[in-house]
Amino acid sequence: MVNSIKDVDNFENVVDEVFGSAVETLKDLVRIPSISNVKSEENAKNVQKSAEFVLKTFEAEGIKGRIASAPKEGAYAGEEGNPAIIGFKGAGKNGELDPNKPTVLLYSHHDVQPVQNPEKWIHNKDAFEPVVLEAKDGLRMFGRGAADDGAGLAAHVGVLRLYKALGKDLPVNLKIYFEGEEEAGSPSFANFIEKYQDELKADVIIVADSDNWTPEIPAITSTLRGVCTIELELAVLDHSIHSGTASGPIIDANALMMKTISSIWGDDGQIVVEGLLGAKGSPVEDPKVDIDEKQFRIDNGILDGVELVGEGSITGRVWNKPSVTVIGF
Repeated sequence: MVNSIKDVDNFENVVDEVFGSAVETLKDLVRIPSISNVKSEENAKNVQKSAEFVLKTFEAEGIKGRIASAPKEGAYAGEEGNPAIIGFKGAGKNGELDPNKPTVLLYSHHDVQPVQNPEKWIHNKDAFEPVVLEAKDGLRMFGRGAADDGAGLAAHVGVLRLYKALGKDLPVNLKIYFEGEEEAGSPSFANFIEKYQDELKADVIIVADSDNWTPEIPAITSTLRGVCTIELELAVLDHSIHSGTASGPIIDANALMMKTISSIWGDDGQIVVEGLLGAKGSPVEDPKVDIDEKQFRIDNGILDGVELVGEGSITGRVWNKPSVTVIGF
């Protein structure tokens, strides 16, 4: 046991050991194909399996937890939500919640996206068999869900293991909430928060599901743009007709929909929706830091000849100004 965090040499050794254990835990999680947004009996079993794995992992670190769920909403109304894990480890002498200390809620999710075009995976023949390789900026793990959001779970459990290895008591009360349907749009999220609000109540929430500034420089995201999903249906005729007999006076629904969608952007590519904060004519302040355009293009695989749109800093366009994405037609 390390008696003081100032024992730097030993501290670094302990961190290395804990990091190694967190990597192994992450590998085990990646091996569970917990696909949440494609309904099947097998996927449901795997999401349940990953929930049980997460619960067992955190119980080993002193978390008193359980698997819970709530009813879904919207298009999934009538279905029970996917299994989530909630639990706590207090800062009290026996692990109870200490009312005199702040409470921190740790969030992550244990479900993943399906694997598309598995033949295009370079390092893995099986996307659910993790591969760790040396890269120019350190070790990289390749596997479905390794980053999103298994890495968040590994970071949370790593901190608990580090405190244990150092023989240190937690300075705050900890609560956890790891959902199992984030990749499916979290259809039971609102009901879950309502149902378990007393168990989830905290002073601070840490969501380990966002980006670092670079692989070498960590970052804390304190605010996010909101998100709104709209399904738009457009009808022109009450029955199908042959385009050769009527087109000209009538613009078909597909073309009208394209015109409607394209009206969201001006000729310079800026959002022009009236009243939308950050849209053209409604300026917002740019962030104090910016991303190098060359690096931004590399990171996002932007093809040669494709121009960026909008005005101001890249970070401002990514963080502060609105974005509209057409995800289906």
